[in-house]
Amino acid sequence: LAYWNVTGLNGSYKVKLSVQDNTGIKDNTITIKIGSEVKANSLSQTFVAAPYNRAYLSLPAQSVYEDSVISVIPRKLSDTEIKISTGMPLPIGAIYELKPRGLQLKASAQFVMRFLEGEMNEDDLGKATIYHLKDDGSISPMDVHIVNKSTYPVTSIDGKKYYEIAIPINSFSYYFAIPQIPIPRLD
Repeated sequence: LAYWNVTGLNGSYKVKLSVQDNTGIKDNTITIKIGSEVKANSLSQTFVAAPYNRAYLSLPAQSVYEDSVISVIPRKLSDTEIKISTGMPLPIGAIYELKPRGLQLKASAQFVMRFLEGEMNEDDLGKATIYHLKDDGSISPMDVHIVNKSTYPVTSIDGKKYYEIAIPINSFSYYFAIPQIPIPRLD
């Protein structure tokens, strides 16, 4: 029995298993893919979900240039290198890292973030902005789409209620939601 913490990992890994018995040591090596494989020549839409389905990526057919192993990884702010300026609101829910970082898409994908009641409510939906933190350190607001507002909140299979916000994306790095920042008042 073995345990391997794969939190935050993405891609293909070779794993070697060594077993010793009375006849000696036997080795076996296998390749394990951590993430969801997305084929470049896929003829259908592909979904890649974060743990507990709290966010997911919907990739149209043939949206990657080459076969890729893709992950949607939720992170706490403290587990990232992101530093929020003093006085700025903190992110709502998780910060999502899409891996492999820097991956560029041929066609826009839809990234959907889900927020539990308590993290966000219906009034907050129109007041949140999703930001894309690029690998070069720049940050840009995304074009937010509220999904199914008329049917909110949505109830999941496990009975929890949640709200969804969707954004179109073309590249992978960090994405997170921040409450709307009021327009500054000048004295």
